[in-house]
Order: sequence, then structure tokens, then C-alpha cells
Amino acid sequence: MANFDVQIQALSGTATQTEMDQWMMDGVREITNILPPYLKEYCYSKQTFTSAAANSEAETMITGQLGSVYAGSVECRRIKPMDKHKASSSSSIEFASATDPVYYVEGNKLNILPASSSGVYYVIANPSIDASAVSAIDNFPNEAEHLVVLYAAIKVLQNKMNEMGGISDLSISASAPTIPSDPSISSPGVATIAKPDISGNAPTYTKPTLIGLTSFEDFFNGSEDLNPFGDSDPGAFSTSTPPTLGTASFSTPGISTVTVASFGTAPVYTAPTIGGATEELTATITDGTLGTDADFQDFSDWFEVLGHLIEDEEDTELADSQIKKISTYLSAYQQAMQNKLNEFNDANVEYQATIQEKLKEADLAYQESKEEASLLLQKEIQEYDAKVKEYQAEVNKDVQVYTLKLDRYKYEVGTAIQAWSQQQTQALEKNKLEIQNELNEFNKENEIYKANIQAEILKHQTDAAEAQKEGDLTLQAAIQDYSLELQLYQQELALYQQNVNKEVTQYATNLEQYGIEYQWLQSQQVKLQQDYDKGIQMLVAQGIPQPAQREAR
Repeated sequence: MANFDVQIQALSGTATQTEMDQWMMDGVREITNILPPYLKEYCYSKQTFTSAAANSEAETMITGQLGSVYAGSVECRRIKPMDKHKASSSSSIEFASATDPVYYVEGNKLNILPASSSGVYYVIANPSIDASAVSAIDNFPNEAEHLVVLYAAIKVLQNKMNEMGGISDLSISASAPTIPSDPSISSPGVATIAKPDISGNAPTYTKPTLIGLTSFEDFFNGSEDLNPFGDSDPGAFSTSTPPTLGTASFSTPGISTVTVASFGTAPVYTAPTIGGATEELTATITDGTLGTDADFQDFSDWFEVLGHLIEDEEDTELADSQIKKISTYLSAYQQAMQNKLNEFNDANVEYQATIQEKLKEADLAYQESKEEASLLLQKEIQEYDAKVKEYQAEVNKDVQVYTLKLDRYKYEVGTAIQAWSQQQTQALEKNKLEIQNELNEFNKENEIYKANIQAEILKHQTDAAEAQKEGDLTLQAAIQDYSLELQLYQQELALYQQNVNKEVTQYATNLEQYGIEYQWLQSQQVKLQQDYDKGIQMLVAQGIPQPAQREAR
């Protein structure tokens, strides 16, 4: 098989030896980190050392990828660096022995306890590859070697794309022709022509004396010759003195206090008593004595007697009889209690009926008092409403009088406006006639004056045309000279444009070639990257067949 440098350059083109060596080693590091465990076993290398005491660690690890660690032939278990002193102390339960050795990593130092052990450990070393001299990688699975070549080839292509940079800007070497200077064409001059004599006597417009106009305010406030009605403005609206309305004041009618009659005495429940005893069932349990009639008759002692029968005499038959006796008594008491409860319920029904009767009587009294108060309030409201209507009638009367005065005033003002408008219209018509008369006189004199001016202007135009013709001939000669110079510049400019187009075409060709080369590098890099990613996925997913179990180291 060809060496790695040949394989790399076959995929990506030429590259320097240093670049290929470096990218091969980078590829080994990257792929090693993602290898499945059974393939990563190929990457470990064996290292030996003699362990030291705690705090005297001397073995420096070459990388952080550590595998198994042994003290002689016994595999070590890993501990935290903080526990190294416990593992060194024979009085500690965590003391490390030859049959139970431990190891720890502190900083980049590896050590095994007990001290002076023959240490053996496996570590993934930093790769060292000369791509031009080898075709295999030590301590690396053969299944993944082609991925290292792909990795390096991808990096070569990326480096080539980076080195291409960008094509230089377009630079035109052809020189542009010199633009001809602006033409210096001086006016040949035109003979001075005397201006036409248009002095004469210009007509003058004499403004007629106009009739002055009168403002409506002066007209309305004038004497009877102007406004015969005078000013009958009714002024602001005001009312006569209406009846005093005052502020509405309603007295609040009182509602008689309703008193609820007494409900009587509520019934009381009385607990039953049985057998002449004054307590309910039992009071304080007293110490009963077997065989004593008084204790047999006083049920307060029955429970104590039952306790003697069970605990002292251990006579279950008598105890069972005593229990039945107590049960019979409790049953009689329950019947008496139910009887007392029935009596209480009967009295309570009568008491509740009395309460309802008293409450109903109180409610009827309250409703009667409330209705009386409502009638009194309605009477006061009706009296105040009559006063309001009287007040409104007086105000409406004043409004009607004011409305009549206002209508008269509006009629007078409207009539005055019509008279004033007619007067002003007549004055304006007379002024128009005076102005038109003066204007007609001015127009007649102005026609004579314009005829004299036209004759003088025609003579002046004829003289100016002759002088202009002479100046045009001189100007045409100067323009023709500049046109010849401009034609020469256009020819030189056309040649310049041809040269520029030639250089632009060459630049476009170079730019296209640059793009083709860059696209090839890019597409080749994408293909190799796809192959590389696919291979990585197969390794990670353990998609390739596992090799036979490696021999024990």
C-alpha cells in the first residue's frame, strides 16, 4: 500500500510534508476520542514505573486518556486524590495493600499505593506520524486508518480554498485619451443698432371720482334718511318675578315602632333518673364489694363489681351475668331517655308555634305603619308638583313676550339689509359707468401711440437682422474648427474602449477559471467529508464487524 502522503495527495492534490504530518496526527486524535470501546483498546500503549509515597508522585502522564492500572499483576481501583493519605495509613480502614492496591491522578501525575509497587498502566499516547514514510499507524485500529487519510485530505482541500483567497480587483492598463479643451469661441460682435424712437406722448388714464359706499353698521345706525326703523333690539332675555319656588323639602314620615310580644318560656329537656339514684347512669365509680347487698343495688358500683369478677375472681360466668345485668339497665335507661325526649319535642312544637304567631302579628303591624307613612309622603310630593307647574306657567309667559319682540327685531333688520343692499348696488353701477367712460377715452389715444411704436420697432428689427447675419458667418467658422478637433478625440476614445474591453474580457476569463477551481475544491471537500462522516457513524454505531477478541496483554 502506498504511503499516507501519496494517498492524501491522490484525493486532494499537493500539500507540504509538514501539513500532511500535522493533519494526520490531528485526525488520529479526533477519531480516537469517538472510537467504540472495543476498537479503542487497540490505541493503548503499556507504560511501567515504580510508585512513590503520597505527596512524592513522580510519574507524569503523557495524555489524559488512561486505561487499566496494575500493581504487579493486581488491578488497582481508583480513589480521589484527597483520599491518598487514608490509603497510606495502616490504621485507616481505607489502607491500600498489595492485594487491594489503589491509584489516583493528581494534576498530571499518576501514582499507585502501596508505595514502591511495580506499576503498569495503559494510556493512549500522542500520535507521531511521518506521512511520507509509513502506510500504517501504530496503536490504532486498521478499520479506522482510511478515515485518518480522509481527515487529512479534507484539511488539505480547506487549506487550498483558504490560500486561493480572492482574485485581485480589475486594473485597466490602457490610457484614456486626453479630452479636448472647451472651445474658445468669442462673439464676432454685432454692429450697434440705435434703438427705435418710441418717446412720443403716451396717453394718461384719468381716474373718475367715485361715489363712496356706506357700511351696513353706519346705515343701520343712521338717521331716518338711511334707516327709518331705528334700533328696537329687545336685549338679553329676562323673566318677570315668578312665584317663589323654594327648595323641595319633604318631611320623613315616621314609622311606628313595632314590638314583638314575648314568646314565653322555652321548654327544657330533663334527663331521666332510674332506680331512685340522683346521677345519670354513674357518678364517680366507687369500690364495690362482692356479696354486699348495697353494692348490688347501687348501679354506680356495678362496673367495679364486674372488674372484681373478671380480674380477681376470674369467674367468667358471673362476669357474663353481670354484663347482662348492666346491659338490661342501659336498655331501660335508653327507654326512659326516649320518653323524656318525646315530652321535650311536644313542648317545643307548641313553643315554635307561639313564636310564629307573635312574629306574624308584629309583621302585620309594621306593614300598616309603613303604608300610612307612604301616603303622607305622596301628599307632600303632589303639593310641591303643583308649585312647580305654576312657576313654569309664569316663565312660559315671559318667553312668549320675548319671542314676539325678537321676531319684530329680526324683521326690521332684514328690511334694513334689503334697503342697504339696493343703495350699494346703485352706487356701484354708477361707478362702473364712470370708469368705463374714462377707459374708452384712454383706449382711443393708446391706439394712436401703439401705431407709432410698431413703425419704429420694424425699422430697428431690419437693422438688427443685417448685423446678426454678419456675426453668424464668423461664428460658424469657429464652430467648424472645434468639430474637427472633437472628431479626432472620438476616434482615440473608440480605440481606448477596444483596449478596455479586451482587458475586461481577459479578467472575466480568469475569474471564471478561478470559480471553476474553487468549486472543484469545494465539491471534492464535500464528497470526502460525506465519506468521513459515514465512516465515523459506522464506528460509533459499531456498524462494522467486531474483530476477534484481542489476545491478553
